[in-house]
Amino acid sequence: SHSEGRQVTQKEVAQHSGVDESMLSRYANGFTTTFKGDVIEKLMDYFNVELDDLFHRETEVSRT
Repeated sequence: SHSEGRQVTQKEVAQHSGVDESMLSRYANGFTTTFKGDVIEKLMDYFNVELDDLFHRETEVSRT
């Protein structure tokens, strides 16, 4: 896995995780929003995170 806090390229992630670089690029650029389960597992292993950490997105909370 990568060193914590260090930025990694899509190419590095692809090489070390086994996930196709074009798939990572499509996701990063918003052209796809879905992954097969095996891809998700490979990314979780590479980044050493849980599912919630991998796909964490901040949401706005509306207060009335």
